[in-house]
Amino acid sequence: LQQGIDNSLDAKLDRAIDAWFSENSNHQASALNSLNAYLNHVDAQRGNHLTVGQASQLDFLADQVINQLFLFL
Repeated sequence: LQQGIDNSLDAKLDRAIDAWFSENSNHQASALNSLNAYLNHVDAQRGNHLTVGQASQLDFLADQVINQLFLFL
């Protein structure tokens, strides 16, 4: 995986974590928005810099996180 793509995906996940634990009243929506941005980036790289299998696995794991977050909403 190219360093720039790796850094970009990591940054989106870091923003989601930071948003989730922030004191902002809108923190849950911000975390979900960051995770959706992550999913969009993974989908954009599917078949390019990520294999279809890699992208599918990352999508699955992110969806699992999102589903768990909805338990707290």
